Amino acid sequence: MEILIVAAELSPYTKAGEAGESIASLSRMLAQLGHAVTIALPRYASFEAQGLLVARRLTPLRLASGDPVTVFDGQLGSGVKLALFDAPDLYTRDGVYGEDGKEYPDNARRFGLLAQAATALAARRAADDQPFDVAHLHDWPGALTAVLLAQAEIPLPKVLTLHDVERTGSFAQKDLEALGIAPEHFTEAGVKLGSRVNVLKGGVLMADFLTTVSPTYALDLMQPERGGALASVIASRADELVGIVNGLVRPLAFIVTFPLTVITLGLFLLVLNAAMLALVALIVPGFHLEGFWTAVGAGLLVSLVSWAASSMIGTKGRIEVFVRR
Repeated sequence: MEILIVAAELSPYTKAGEAGESIASLSRMLAQLGHAVTIALPRYASFEAQGLLVARRLTPLRLASGDPVTVFDGQLGSGVKLALFDAPDLYTRDGVYGEDGKEYPDNARRFGLLAQAATALAARRAADDQPFDVAHLHDWPGALTAVLLAQAEIPLPKVLTLHDVERTGSFAQKDLEALGIAPEHFTEAGVKLGSRVNVLKGGVLMADFLTTVSPTYALDLMQPERGGALASVIASRADELVGIVNGLVRPLAFIVTFPLTVITLGLFLLVLNAAMLALVALIVPGFHLEGFWTAVGAGLLVSLVSWAASSMIGTKGRIEVFVRR
């Protein structure tokens, strides 16, 4: 599977929160499973300062606006590829989103370029008959990519993971152009929240799948106390997904059943995953499985990691699985 990850941070090179560590762990795991992973990021000075070797592409990407953007290619030790978008006036700073508790005033331009370039990269790959199979997008910069992919009508499944909803990508209407968002999307059904642009809202509505770092966090985000103005928007997607914590029960079950897993050459993992899904069906209101074979089929999807949305490595190695209903 060809997987495109779009993010604003990647540990250990640049980090603003837990997302950087999660993305590093997830991409490494996906590569170990045999998937081809490309992470699209700004070309921060910290990449080369920490010894990453990069090479400049001879042909720049063309954004939807017609403007060119230079791409630098790199590769991590895990085999994960990096596509770094170059803009020295935007990305050679100490912070990711800002410094000293203040957001950079030109973040619309900074992450608008990231999202537009990632969208152009997906379009280029599709035109070259080497399309990505799924885009895994993180936080509000990734949400902006979800909006632009939908706007460009690129048929690429979009998975949006919410690590931090404190930053929502809130901008004045005049910043639509810098963000790359067409004016017609400035509606209640799009990116408009109150009188401002809210990028995260648009991403939540336009993504095909949503994940969070834990089901508890997902439930919290549906409450105004934690989700704020976006709580009702996130809650509107509640019927389309369910989160399953595999951080405690599954590892213990895996240890206990490890001999069976070895004897069956790993096939027993299907039964284990099916059992985990059946357990969730018992404890999560509104989530139902129609019989044993449905659980086994869902377990097969989890085992094969057939969608990047189906599993992700959370903080400190937890595996969080999300199944769309």
